[in-house]
Amino acid sequence: MAGIKLLDKRPEHLNYIINELLKPELRTVMFDDMIGMAELAVMLYEPFTFVYGIFEKGHPVPTGCVILDGLRPFRGCELHAAIFKPENRNAKRIQAIANLIKGDLMFRWHLHYASARVISTNVTSKHLLEKLGFTKIGTKPGNVFAGGAYQDVDEYYQVLNGDKTLELIRG
Repeated sequence: MAGIKLLDKRPEHLNYIINELLKPELRTVMFDDMIGMAELAVMLYEPFTFVYGIFEKGHPVPTGCVILDGLRPFRGCELHAAIFKPENRNAKRIQAIANLIKGDLMFRWHLHYASARVISTNVTSKHLLEKLGFTKIGTKPGNVFAGGAYQDVDEYYQVLNGDKTLELIRG
């Protein structure tokens, strides 16, 4: 069973996460060609960025992470998430982690909304967000530089903290 833990902003925690996120199989579905170590470090060390580690029982290092970027309690944030190894990406495990994070977003931080940016080739993430109650709110043209050209591939999803959302969390 997987669990989550809000990480301290210590270099050993964040450097591990940065190195995992920059691996080609994750970088290509999460970021554009221009994102590098410096840009990720700036984002993770921002005062309004919070990083959760996803841990498996008995493993001391995270198997994934959830990043809450621009978090303002009682307002909102942008959500980024990754499971580092493909063998750890099964629907049941991801659903359990997503419900823990969603509960923390609504009850710990009291967020009005959470948004997520998904590159259109990442069909699994889009399906998961829709299953969790997120709604596609638009596409931003020419926003991602991938494969040597600007592409219209960013899709934005958002969930509002309303009665329906809270019912989904409670199960």
